[in-house]
Amino acid sequence: MEYSFGRFGYHFLNFLILIQATGACVSYFILIGDTIPILLALYFPDYPSMTERSFVISFIAIVLVFPLNLSRSIGAVAKWSIISVLCLPIILLTLLIRAPAYSAAHEAPLNWQGPDIFGALGILAFAFSCSHVCFSVFLSLSDQTSRAWTITTSLASVMSWIASISFALIGYLCFGQDVQPNLFLNFPADDAIVNVGRFALGFSMILTIPMVFYPFREAVQKMIGFEITNKQPTAVQHYAVTVVLFVFLTGLGIYIRSLGKVYGFIGGFAATFLAYILPASACLITRRYPAVLPDMVSSVTTPSEDDDVVLIEQDEEVNGLKDEIESEAVPFGMLDFAAIFLIIWGFVVMVFATAGVFR
Repeated sequence: MEYSFGRFGYHFLNFLILIQATGACVSYFILIGDTIPILLALYFPDYPSMTERSFVISFIAIVLVFPLNLSRSIGAVAKWSIISVLCLPIILLTLLIRAPAYSAAHEAPLNWQGPDIFGALGILAFAFSCSHVCFSVFLSLSDQTSRAWTITTSLASVMSWIASISFALIGYLCFGQDVQPNLFLNFPADDAIVNVGRFALGFSMILTIPMVFYPFREAVQKMIGFEITNKQPTAVQHYAVTVVLFVFLTGLGIYIRSLGKVYGFIGGFAATFLAYILPASACLITRRYPAVLPDMVSSVTTPSEDDDVVLIEQDEEVNGLKDEIESEAVPFGMLDFAAIFLIIWGFVVMVFATAGVFR
């Protein structure tokens, strides 16, 4: 982004990552608050204070989630992430077993167009926008090659699509228009099989929060100048930022209860930029101006007023750079059309999806 858009693009990208990661962390805390208290109320009815949503989220956040966020590298939680992913088959299996038993009480009309198609597209963008953690994941690979990265991203994309479409089909076909953003809210609290899935979901969220907290913290550290190209945060800065951000996110997770609103707003605003608009814009710029080097441009566009010789040399260098750019620019083709379409599409989805949240 800095190569394509300069410092503004660099800071804007970090801002979007901050918004996206905030929404992800808050949504995971909401899911914990929607699942674990139900289980505690069912199996520990004599301790009502243990089932209070705020207490449960705070306790789990401090005791279980916070220690996982203390490391500097996201690679430190890679094994926990694998365990989190392994919870998905358990969650899907419990839904497949029990959801059909409740389908008779709900209507699920099969229409091509739903009531809020753009809101749904924003949520899809939120679900699949993982560009903010891609670089950190790449750095954590033992084999940092193009082939290994292609295999990793392909497997991750296929698995994510299968999981997402499975949840969507089960939820809508069984609960129709009455389906809740959290599928487990459609079931009664005393369904034993469903409660296995509830526990798996809550446990998975505990292990998933660090995966989005790390890029969130990194974006903040870059925005406030603690982390730059040749400088890393000190131990005091690292732990101070970690504590402040963790308290902030936990507070939001306790206060906000509407999972659908979080999905819709974050997906409609930040995710559409990250998934559609920025990649397409960067593609256009790098194809149109492939030889633009920010460091070189900045050095040749700020000549010394006290040295006429340097000024002449720099003017010649600028002209040479322009000729090089024009010679290397590729003809306008299908990729450019696709990028323009994706930019327009992203803005349309962003406007309608964000507006739909406040209706």
